[in-house]
Amino acid sequence: MPILFIVQAVAPIQQEGSSSAWWLAPVAVLGLIMFARYLVNPALQFMSRYGGREIMTGVALLIVLGSAELMHLAGLSAGMGAFMAGMMLANSSFRHQLEADLEPFKGLSLGLFFISIGMTLNLNLVLEQPFTLLLGTLGLMVLKTAIVAGLVRTVGIPLNRGLSLGLMLGQGGEFAFVIVAQALASGAVTSETGALVNLVVGLSMAATSPAVNYLEKRFALKEQQKETPSSYFDHTQPEVLILGFGRFGQVTGRILAANHIAFTALDKDAEHIEFVKKFGNLVYFGDAQRHELLNAAGVQHARVVVIAIDDPSAAIHIAKFVRAHYKNTTVVARAHNRTDYIRLKAAGAQVVIREMFPAGLQAAEATLNALGFSDSQAMNTVATFKTHDESILAEQFRAQGSQKEMLEISLRGREQLEEIFRKDQTDDHRPQ
Repeated sequence: MPILFIVQAVAPIQQEGSSSAWWLAPVAVLGLIMFARYLVNPALQFMSRYGGREIMTGVALLIVLGSAELMHLAGLSAGMGAFMAGMMLANSSFRHQLEADLEPFKGLSLGLFFISIGMTLNLNLVLEQPFTLLLGTLGLMVLKTAIVAGLVRTVGIPLNRGLSLGLMLGQGGEFAFVIVAQALASGAVTSETGALVNLVVGLSMAATSPAVNYLEKRFALKEQQKETPSSYFDHTQPEVLILGFGRFGQVTGRILAANHIAFTALDKDAEHIEFVKKFGNLVYFGDAQRHELLNAAGVQHARVVVIAIDDPSAAIHIAKFVRAHYKNTTVVARAHNRTDYIRLKAAGAQVVIREMFPAGLQAAEATLNALGFSDSQAMNTVATFKTHDESILAEQFRAQGSQKEMLEISLRGREQLEEIFRKDQTDDHRPQ
């Protein structure tokens, strides 16, 4: 945005139809900031409640077009308005949902963008001014590489790795094409200068990969090491993804937050999200069943995925997707009952928690205490039941698919449990 401001400021002419009133530009920028702060989330929340995915996508595109037009009318560039709209949407609770919905538009627009850039390149300049292009390309890459290598060296990264990283970032970015187009439209640069800059940026992009490969071979930067789970994940992203942030998921989220462990949470109840955010939690809107939304939320970086949603079928679908595509990720799932437990285990969830089972055990222990059992007697009785029940559940999981066998296991387990308690009911164990 500062670069766009600078381009607009040094332009010798005003764009046709733009206003010359100096106060319109700051008022327009301030208006967009206030709109982002107070109106974007309520508007998207309203659309999520009464409209479908297509309506939300349309509203997002309307915000972008409206911001671009407002900036244009205020005498600034439409590109700046589009960037500000992107910032507004990226900081809303609906960012992951919108990112997934806009992904098809992103691919199409990006393709058209590069096609249009390629059609404007003046390749005749390669023959007419080869030394200017060569010096410009080398100068750009050397300067950016030196800056990046110097910065990372200050935090202790070895020089050879800093040079490799610098070369990876040494190319001109796609944003340079946007700046050049804006500068040409506003008259800040001539067409010949714009064509030279576009070619320098394009050549730097083409030269980056060969330069990095050469540097890696020259300094033997590639270290052959076995990939471990700890090195598999990108630690710049939250390592826990909580799907469903109701009463069940919030417990995990609060404990993680108390231990300063970053996480991303998804929930499809817009009103619930706004309520939870008041208490400082970072929660985004979205349907966790959509694979593209999980990818947008960073499931590829997650070490643990907590499936805490209410819908058992959706939970099973998500568990299967995560286990199929991210085998190093641990799946912790919420189950409503024994059947859900077995199905989630079959779907690949490593840890399945029956939501009512721990509370039921606590209630049973309190009931035994009220009936006269000592604390140790009640605790041992409940622990015996818990161990036995889990073993029976494991047998039923292995026998899934055969209803008859599962029923036999259940009946046999009940008899075994009665026998266990019958043996334990000595005079010492009975409540006084």
